[in-house]
Amino acid sequence: MKKTLLIITLFCILLPIMSADTTKPRLAVVQFSINDAQNNKLVSDAVAVRNLVQSNIVKSGQYDVIARDEIDKILENQEIQASSISSSENLKKLKLMNISYLVTGNVDAIDNYYQVSISILDVANGRFVYSDDEFMENSAVAVNKGIKTLVNRFIDSLGSNEEEIIIVERANPQKQTENTGTYGFIYVKGGNLDFKNASFLLEYNVVVSSFYICDHEVTQAEYMSIMGNNPSDYKGNNIPVANVSWYDAIEYCNKLSIKAGFEPCYSLDGKTDTSMWGAKNNSWDYVKCNFAASGYRLPTETEWEFAAKGGNKGNGYKYSGSNELYRVAWYSENTSTTPQTVKTRQANELGIYDMSGNVYEWCWDWQQDWGGATYGDIQYDPVGPSFGDWRIVRGGSCMDSSDNYFFEVTSSQMIEPQKKYTDVGFRVVRSVLEGRQPQVKWYSDYETAREQAFRTQKDILLVFDGSPWDDISNQLKADILDKDNFLKSIGKNYVPCCLEIPLDDGETTFSEQQEKNLEIYQIFAIPEVPTILVLTANNQIYDTIPYTTGTTYDAVIKSISNATDKGKYITALNDKLNHTSGVEKVAVIDELVSNTPQDYIFQFNNLISTVPGLDPENESGLVGKYTLIITHVASLEKLFNGDAEGAAKVYVEVAENPHFKPEEKLEAYYKAATMCYYGELNDLLKEYLTKAIEADPESENAAVLRATLENFIAEESEQK
Repeated sequence: MKKTLLIITLFCILLPIMSADTTKPRLAVVQFSINDAQNNKLVSDAVAVRNLVQSNIVKSGQYDVIARDEIDKILENQEIQASSISSSENLKKLKLMNISYLVTGNVDAIDNYYQVSISILDVANGRFVYSDDEFMENSAVAVNKGIKTLVNRFIDSLGSNEEEIIIVERANPQKQTENTGTYGFIYVKGGNLDFKNASFLLEYNVVVSSFYICDHEVTQAEYMSIMGNNPSDYKGNNIPVANVSWYDAIEYCNKLSIKAGFEPCYSLDGKTDTSMWGAKNNSWDYVKCNFAASGYRLPTETEWEFAAKGGNKGNGYKYSGSNELYRVAWYSENTSTTPQTVKTRQANELGIYDMSGNVYEWCWDWQQDWGGATYGDIQYDPVGPSFGDWRIVRGGSCMDSSDNYFFEVTSSQMIEPQKKYTDVGFRVVRSVLEGRQPQVKWYSDYETAREQAFRTQKDILLVFDGSPWDDISNQLKADILDKDNFLKSIGKNYVPCCLEIPLDDGETTFSEQQEKNLEIYQIFAIPEVPTILVLTANNQIYDTIPYTTGTTYDAVIKSISNATDKGKYITALNDKLNHTSGVEKVAVIDELVSNTPQDYIFQFNNLISTVPGLDPENESGLVGKYTLIITHVASLEKLFNGDAEGAAKVYVEVAENPHFKPEEKLEAYYKAATMCYYGELNDLLKEYLTKAIEADPESENAAVLRATLENFIAEESEQK
């Protein structure tokens, strides 16, 4: 296409600009964007495509088309992108010119083809109301034909009055009453859900809080109005948007929230502006959801199932709204495997449409095994595991045959979050906030506290309490924990949890909850009661709150306040850890370990074991430090099994590591000698102490060990 678009451009320039016709809608075509600003040929081709689009619109006779020079002057020759085209400043200029529609687009070169996309902005309401694209060969005939096809399609769409475009008014759905459907949202009153995941043979008791759910799947018109593009294979304003990844869905939610003036639910590295999240790749898997925010989000899997079953009004149907699939769903036999207009099948008991069939719907959750819970356990507003490989989709689609169980309200499928399919879309929900702000309270069950921490994006203040049998625990509760203002002081940042640790006198029979508390006490290797830990919802301990007899209320509050700042730093380090590799990742691991109380470094054992592999050349200078920590764990395991000599040899085997500094080599041999002391292996003890001294002979530690060795030899001689 070396000359093709240039010839088209010259031809278009010679076309006369139509005089203003006030009986027709005014329309302007702005400069098309490109994906490679350094490609000069693509730059000139984009100009040519714009001219060709404009000439075809002029020929249609449907619009009063503004001259190119005039619109460029109005917009100061800026290249208009979908993200900025609807800015208040631009809209104001366009409205002053009585312009009804603005046409923009993008040109991209792919091998021997061009991909041209166009988007139409309705200036009056600031929304994109149409988006389309076309692939065309690199030839004059193909380009002319492709542009003409694109233009004819959007003219037909804008000129059609056969259907009202469904774009949900994003006012405040919180004002509505139950089941009114105002603004397209349905109020789902919370209740108990007998959660049955037929696909993974799971069944649990769940308590679901009240929420609002859109009565239909997000339409292409809605998606275009926020995102400026329409990725769907089967086009139609009121057809569900599809071919969107899980990443696309959460980006839409945040952008919609911002446009509506609500607090976005999703954040990455503490940022809610998705334009600052970088390219859509697996780094987006670390997005967090604030379920206490006012904005739009994807439903959790349990919210989705609760709504699909009709909430508290459910009749126990197999599908969402009926036991007869044809009444409520679009499937392959009645659609020819293409998505259909939303809200054209029977709604369910709550007035929600298409929860069986049409397109699959993304949920927030990673696929999970529910943490080993058994039927009878109560899960409160579960939000799924913190990480995984697949996100959940629900509902079945128009591409599934009617004999498929995917349409059932208990059926669940999973898809990798980056994948896009022609029959996968989504719907949005909002949390109910008014009248249900959770009162800060003490949780007595750790897993329940963790669920609340995940849901509210808070950390956990965890107290191991020995009252009534432990006097210091009694004093802690009386002087600090039971004070009226204590929970109010910490509730903004922490979910408080107090675990009763019973006195094990060998005779008392413990309750089920006490048994669970003792298990957590042992897992965290708690040295004594009372102990106060500060940790993330992922069980990462990052601080302890000191308390002894005489510690004041103000001192405890100050320690917790300091821990809050530390927690933010730890969160940032964990996010950074997920985006780094090699030597840079080793540095982050070192920061995490250095900012963790010494007694709880064990929680990083698996992470620490990766350091030698991440930094094989010891560029960080930290390989020796972490090799010693790994060795210590392996050595203690042998010592606890009664093998003192084996425990010593674990250290000896790493002592000559070429990456060890002299002081690290000294420490390795000294620890080997210590293991020999526990096993009364005196000859080996003297040998390893000697090697420790030789490793770093001029150091203060060597001088201390030299004196220790001399004393040991002297004592040994006296005994003989």
